[in-house]
Amino acid sequence: MESEKNQAEIIPAEAIIDLQFSGSFYRRVQQALLHFASYREEDEITELIEKINTDVSSEEYDEWEVSMETLMILCSEVERRATEQGVTKTVDITTTEAPATNI
Repeated sequence: MESEKNQAEIIPAEAIIDLQFSGSFYRRVQQALLHFASYREEDEITELIEKINTDVSSEEYDEWEVSMETLMILCSEVERRATEQGVTKTVDITTTEAPATNI
């Protein structure tokens, strides 16, 4: 079988991409993060947060940890940009348990 040369359009790792999306899409990303988190115990999530906060190389992460960190970074960046752009608002909430921290 002969090999064929083709071309593919890629996004280089060093590329910076401007992206806009709605608050409802952001909530879907948060739901995905919580869904992935639900497969692990609380101590595993805490350990991952500690790894992230201590700059452990992500090359040492397993697939679940890489996926979780990716979603966490995405959520954090969206929250940062929303605050910078002044599109956030403060609302009253009622909680029955202590809110999760660092997620």
